[in-house]
This record gives sequence, structure tokens and C-alpha cells, in this order.
Amino acid sequence: MNNAAVELMDAYRREEELYVRVLQLVEEQHRAMKDDADVTAVFGLCSRVEDLLDEIAVIEDNIQPTKKQWQQQGDDLPDELESVLGRIQGLIEATAGKQGQVQQWLAENLGRRRQPVAAGTAGVQARQIRRSYGSQ
Repeated sequence: MNNAAVELMDAYRREEELYVRVLQLVEEQHRAMKDDADVTAVFGLCSRVEDLLDEIAVIEDNIQPTKKQWQQQGDDLPDELESVLGRIQGLIEATAGKQGQVQQWLAENLGRRRQPVAAGTAGVQARQIRRSYGSQ
């Protein structure tokens, strides 16, 4: 393997580790929502997922010149690298499926929380208006 392949291999192995952690966190979110966890707990896990995805983005930025060079040379990817990329793709697909369910749960639960808050706010505003215009 040449230097570019080694650099890409190291980077993608690191990304694979990070994607495994992302999937674990999303699965934890999924369990939390099934256990009827507080929305803030699920959001806390979302923040950790975002941090990991930011790390992956940095890796991608760092290997961009090497990827470009590799593409320009037209070399085939080593089998080991193809295997890592395949596993990463599988992790991304598994994560996307569960993340979609988590997002839907969050939207539903945030909607339920907003309704009582909106009703309470409307009640306070109505009382303020009545007081302002002299009626109780």
C-alpha cells in the first residue's frame, strides 16, 4: 500500500470507530424514548452525536487532498479499504433509520409540551388583558 492508501486507511478506520459510537448513542436515544425519557435526556445524546459527527467532518476535511490525489491517479482502492468503507456505509444506514425514529419522537413530544405551555401562556395573557381593561 502506498502512502496515500495508508493515510486513507487510517482515517477511515478512525471514522469507522466514530460511526460505531454514533450508532451506539442513537441506539441509546432510541431506548430512552421507548422508556419515555425526558426530552432533555434525548437532546443531551443528540449533542454528543453532533460532536462525533463534527470529528468525522474534520477527518474528512483533512483527507480531502489525499482523496483528490487518489481519484486523479485513478487507482483502485485496496480490498481492505473497500471493506472499511462498506462497513461505514452500513453504520450510516443503520444510524439513519434509527435517527429518523428519534427525530419523529422528539417532534411529537415537543409538540405535546408546547400545547400546555401555549395554553398556559394564553391564559396569562387573557388575565393581563382583562386586568388592563378593568374586568376580572
